[in-house]
Amino acid sequence: MINPNSNKAIISFSFLLVSLLFHSIPSAYADFITDTCQKTSIPPLCESTLRSDPRSAQMTTVKDLAKISFDISINSALAANRQASDLERQNRGKPEEHPLGECAALYMSMMTDLQNGEGALRDDSYGKANDFAGQAQQEPGQCEIQFQKSNIQSLLSDTDDQLQKKAGVCMALTKLLIPGPANSRKIGSGF
Repeated sequence: MINPNSNKAIISFSFLLVSLLFHSIPSAYADFITDTCQKTSIPPLCESTLRSDPRSAQMTTVKDLAKISFDISINSALAANRQASDLERQNRGKPEEHPLGECAALYMSMMTDLQNGEGALRDDSYGKANDFAGQAQQEPGQCEIQFQKSNIQSLLSDTDDQLQKKAGVCMALTKLLIPGPANSRKIGSGF
């Protein structure tokens, strides 16, 4: 006859073992984010960007993390486009209207570059994905130039700075995926 107390002990022990296993999994993934970002020259920026999306904690490949970074950047470019468009409407007839309109268009271009980069990443065309991320990283700087040309202080400088940094993370992560000796050293973000 089976002792009911020993069954309870076995069940309790099994539950404890399963609980410990599940609690250790997120920290292993968190270490993966840290380990991956340490291979770039922008570890803190890479980590903070990836950790801003809870999906990152479950990713197990650099390609997965790169996909998350593209998603983050695309969403940020979309938000920047909306911000610039709203500011453009608020500044109709004022000197700020023109550069804001140009910036809204540049953010759309950035989104397109990032979406193309995400597609290239999906197709394992890591060099192309990196090139598209590099193109996207230049768009916010072009926005700042529009304000400079108009001799107006930028209304979007913080936004542009964040967009450049996020696209830099896309570049750094896709660069890690490109085979070759360049990846045996720390990889920069292009800025």
